[in-house]
Amino acid sequence: MSTKTAFIFGGQGSQVIEMGLDCLTVPSIKQLWDDVSFRTGIDFIKAVQDEAMLSKTKTVQPLILLVQESLRRLLKLTPNATAGQSLGEYNALIAAGVLTFDEAIKLVIKRGIAMNQALTEKTIMKAALGDLSSLDELLNIDGLYLSNLNSPSQAVIGGSEKAFESVTELPFGIKRLILLKTEGAFHTPYMRGALPPFETALNEVTFKNPEINLYQNVSGQKESKITKESLLDHLIKPVQFYPIIKAMIDDGIKTFIEIGPSSVLSKTIQQINADVTVHAVTDLASIHALPF
Repeated sequence: MSTKTAFIFGGQGSQVIEMGLDCLTVPSIKQLWDDVSFRTGIDFIKAVQDEAMLSKTKTVQPLILLVQESLRRLLKLTPNATAGQSLGEYNALIAAGVLTFDEAIKLVIKRGIAMNQALTEKTIMKAALGDLSSLDELLNIDGLYLSNLNSPSQAVIGGSEKAFESVTELPFGIKRLILLKTEGAFHTPYMRGALPPFETALNEVTFKNPEINLYQNVSGQKESKITKESLLDHLIKPVQFYPIIKAMIDDGIKTFIEIGPSSVLSKTIQQINADVTVHAVTDLASIHALPF
């Protein structure tokens, strides 16, 4: 491609029933699904057709990773840069050559189990929409934490149900809070319980240096070396998606290709900067429809 291009991968919450099944018409992708199902003991073809399994952190995380890796392989393009939102960071690590797919899916399975086990109290996540200049008024409430900074007008807050119940009036500029379909308050201190078991899993992996520009969730910036500590922080600290996109554009990225089962990040990127080109690759048809 003639312009600098970035791959962007979605995270948990982007899943849809039967996502990725059309890719199985390609023999190499069908073999990938069969191989990883055999090695992990998870029937991914069955799981992706089961609404209940798609709602569970420990199964939907490896499913999303597999679907997004399938689409990336079929796309057959090498980007200049990559990043992922939340779970999507692991797809970005694969795309940048930091991890192999086998290493990543083993990590993501253990990560999902650890996160599920960390859900020892009822916590939820809500999207805050509007002018975020007064967001700190919400975050000053005990038990509420920033989980995602997605754009100048959208953030996600995680916290206990009790803490959210104490919000009787929204701060000036915040138009509404929308409950999200998650099992708990991810990317907040409520995930501390996931740190010890996931650190054990990370100790078994050697991270290679990125082969292309890689932007990480916790720092919101380009990183030349990936550490275990950054992926542990990823569990308990907010996703800096808005800073990532700004940094990519500052570094000359003109075209973004979102790879995943939904196109929600494409819309967010266009809200951040309407001058960049954005494509959403959600299935085989959308790959064939690309103008390059």
